[in-house]
Amino acid sequence: MKAEENIFNFGLVIAFFLALALVLFMIFFVNIPLSPINDTHTNSREIRFDWAGLSGHAFLDDNPDFVHPGEVRKGEILNLESGKYYWKIPDGGMVNEFSIDSEVSIIKKDGRIKNTGNVQILVEFFRKMGLTNKAVLEINESNEMEGDLALASEFDDKSGHVNQTDLSKNEN
Repeated sequence: MKAEENIFNFGLVIAFFLALALVLFMIFFVNIPLSPINDTHTNSREIRFDWAGLSGHAFLDDNPDFVHPGEVRKGEILNLESGKYYWKIPDGGMVNEFSIDSEVSIIKKDGRIKNTGNVQILVEFFRKMGLTNKAVLEINESNEMEGDLALASEFDDKSGHVNQTDLSKNEN
């Protein structure tokens, strides 16, 4: 019976050391992505990058093949433009992706219009006789309302504007 107890105890010791080795391996050699979560869609431009593991940096690109990747430090918060992004941790295995969706949003109050979305917008002001003026508003920028109604759209110097929003009834 003593021999069986010794074998059992020896087995426990081996199991303990194998479990310890596995935990140490996970801590030192495996990086697990935590944030941003894979396949996430958000309107927030501020993205925090975090992962479990010892790697001090990850790679970020708008191309899944990482043609021109940037480097991101663990715990770093970046302010990114709207679009689809890919990120991976060296020796972390899989490529993660997330999207920052464009948001055209505006508040019209006291004769002023403020861009409350997450993209630059083009605001076109109208009266009964037609277009009166245009203004490009940066994020959180405001301007005088120069007409009875307004039409706002995401403004992109390269491709024109998209995501039009009728603002004539947006009174706050």
